[in-house]
Amino acid sequence: MIKNLNKYLLQLIFLILVFQFKAIAQTDDEQLKIIEKHIENIDFAGDYNELSDFIGKKNKEKLNINKVTPFQLYSLGFLSYNQINSIINHRKKYGDFVSLNELQTIDSLPEDIIKKLKLHLFLNETYEKFNILKSLNESEKNLSIFSKVTTPYSKGYIDKNIDSANKFLGTPFISRIKFKVDYNEKLMVGFNAEKDAGEEFFTGSNKKGYDFYSGYFFIRNTRKFESFAIGDFKADFGQGLVISGGLNTGKNALVTNIKKTNTGIRPYNSFNENDFLRGSAVTFCINKTRITFLISKNKNDATFDTINNSGSDMIFIKNIDPIGYHRTAKEIANKNSHSEFMTAQNLTYTLQNLNIGLTSLYRKSLYGNTPNDMLYNKYYFTSSQFYKVGLNWDYYYKNINFYGESAISNNKSAASICGVNISIGDFADISTIYRNYSKDFIVDYTNAFSENTKPMNERGLYSGILIFPSSKIQLSAFYDFYKMPWYTYFVDGTGMGNDGFFEAKYQADKTNLIYFRIRKKTELKNYNEGYFNSLKNEEKTYIRIHAEKEFSPVITAKFRIEISKIKPQTGVLSKGFLFFTDLSLKKAGNPLSINSRFTLFNSTDYSSGIYAMENDLLHTWSVPKFYDSGAKFYILLKVKFKKINVQYKYSYIKYYNKQTIGSGLSEINSNNVQENSLLLNYTIN
Repeated sequence: MIKNLNKYLLQLIFLILVFQFKAIAQTDDEQLKIIEKHIENIDFAGDYNELSDFIGKKNKEKLNINKVTPFQLYSLGFLSYNQINSIINHRKKYGDFVSLNELQTIDSLPEDIIKKLKLHLFLNETYEKFNILKSLNESEKNLSIFSKVTTPYSKGYIDKNIDSANKFLGTPFISRIKFKVDYNEKLMVGFNAEKDAGEEFFTGSNKKGYDFYSGYFFIRNTRKFESFAIGDFKADFGQGLVISGGLNTGKNALVTNIKKTNTGIRPYNSFNENDFLRGSAVTFCINKTRITFLISKNKNDATFDTINNSGSDMIFIKNIDPIGYHRTAKEIANKNSHSEFMTAQNLTYTLQNLNIGLTSLYRKSLYGNTPNDMLYNKYYFTSSQFYKVGLNWDYYYKNINFYGESAISNNKSAASICGVNISIGDFADISTIYRNYSKDFIVDYTNAFSENTKPMNERGLYSGILIFPSSKIQLSAFYDFYKMPWYTYFVDGTGMGNDGFFEAKYQADKTNLIYFRIRKKTELKNYNEGYFNSLKNEEKTYIRIHAEKEFSPVITAKFRIEISKIKPQTGVLSKGFLFFTDLSLKKAGNPLSINSRFTLFNSTDYSSGIYAMENDLLHTWSVPKFYDSGAKFYILLKVKFKKINVQYKYSYIKYYNKQTIGSGLSEINSNNVQENSLLLNYTIN
């Protein structure tokens, strides 16, 4: 079944298209702003498309106000613990809500929060008999086609001195198709296809079209089970020590937003080619117990080593490619060269204010990882199979939330994370989290809160506070102290560091704000003094001033100045500077909207470069790092009709201090680059 998944999904999409389609409501500007705020505030390199899709689904989620739990209210993402407690206590004291307008009698809920809640809550719940044909006919459906090309072309396309075995074999454009079906979040069907720049298209290694295909069939909230998935999906339980689907945001400017939400299984709707599960999953409920079973068999790209052991050759995995490029003959040869099987189970028991969960996972792959004689890799797990078991908890007591997870692997390594969130009325929110991850903990499929890329070889204590001195002023800060007991790639010894953040924001109204932000991070790094490395502190400082102003109902502008200072172990200071001005034009009732930005940047080197999120096409997010010296301009045009949404983006970047851009096959023999992107979003009725 898994082997022929693409075939079955294509047939299913064809059957869906036979039915009469119902118009899908487009993401409105307000929802887009919410998604952008989440992504702008996150300080990590990850799958932004998946994150935006996750937030978008949360913005559409509907909950029964007379059955909703504190855990579900928290997952909405905009309620404080004090507000959550007030809603639950109101229901306990006065009985079931008879109208959503009762929310106005709860003192801790301001008008804007009540408006948001009314979009997510309903009073009565009725279960209709599930009919797949009826659901498909009445569902919301949307088709997006995206294309992008970068010029001038890079060396891999045009250098005639490169032999055919090493050059890019395909065309330089990116192409994506995304098709989605959604019936009230109960039935969801999706199909994605992608061709990266440099990959062949309907020729060579991709004679059937695209290089990557993904799809899913997902049902939830029926009488028989809570959720059921076939195809590509994600799974997320507890705080991510056993299995997590990749939505960990880590430390970010939303300083109290560090607790992971237990989302269970959900459909995969992005284009990351090596970060999802492929198989089937089911969740069903027995009284207060929720039980999940999942199974996955997936392939990914890998390179291998052969090691002679006692006269016989043994094959090990040298590297697994997380990106999924298949542009050259070598990359194509590595495509889907490695296979692994995984199964996991979760049992969650829910009381009114308490969740307790038990999660187990077993993974078996064809080969183990290559043994590495580097000292920092001494405890890295290399076997081809393992299992893990974890216990997680989540408890609400008035305005306090205790949560955490402890896990152990078959190599007897352990990891634990414990957190507490406190609301002090409407004045402040406080979050504290402690983690202790052993140096040999198995990190495959995990994505828990950590300073390192993965939760291993680390102990640390994080505290964040959010203060509301008035309705227009918000102060936020965090401090994190961490220690790495064993060697790491950058530290030959016991590593440690601290990370501090402060932000003061003044928001006069919904569309006018200004904030000041500073972040300073200090940690030990290797310093080469000859034969041995010594340890010295590396300091990183980032300072930002950002303002947004609505000059009229049509014109909105943003301004930002940010500087960075990196003082490495060598003592040689590296500096960075970024300035941008952003202009948006949107008139109510007019189908055309325009957004443009001009950015100036300068940095000593890559280390002092500065990230800045850009507006982009639907389902696409751009968060480039600006380094070296140059300027960038882009303009984004959107024309939205009843059924068709056309979007076009043009960007131009020029460097003042170099004549070539990139390296290797991606090198461009020019000091400027242009990008043209086009998206057609069609609602079929």
